[in-house]
Amino acid sequence: MKKGPIGVWFSVALAIFLLSLWTGSHLGSAAARYWYRHKRQAQIKTDGPERAHLESVLSDLNTVPPLELFAPLYANDKELGKKYLLNDVGVLESIEQKSNRQEIKPVIDFNLGRACVYAAMIEEQTGDKEQADRHMRSAQPLFQSLGWSDYSEATLKTVARRQLHQWNLHLATEESGK
Repeated sequence: MKKGPIGVWFSVALAIFLLSLWTGSHLGSAAARYWYRHKRQAQIKTDGPERAHLESVLSDLNTVPPLELFAPLYANDKELGKKYLLNDVGVLESIEQKSNRQEIKPVIDFNLGRACVYAAMIEEQTGDKEQADRHMRSAQPLFQSLGWSDYSEATLKTVARRQLHQWNLHLATEESGK
């Protein structure tokens, strides 16, 4: 069987294609290694005071306790929730007093404000209106400092209830129809 000109040219084109794939893979990996080394060297050069400051700020952020992990506990067990919330409020207040970093102050203020609102709601459920008012008065200036235009007691409670609804939790005041 005699090969026609189309078969020869097809074989040549296939050989060129395969050769370019092989060469491209080697050149591509070499280019990637060069790029990686170049970027790594640039990163090593910038590991100076900016990096130390960034790591310090991130370390401070890691000390802020996440309230979302304990929200189910707060909503379902009043006494235990009250105990842990008051502890969280104390921890957040001490972090706020110790930290002089303006970068994380809004995060601390927001979490402290939420903890105070949750504590006020639980105190209200247990019948301690004076403590509930004190916690709410502590939360309102925090939200005002964050730029909230409406930081009334009703608004803060509504926001807290909506957040609890994210976890499908209901406070006793909502179940009784209040």
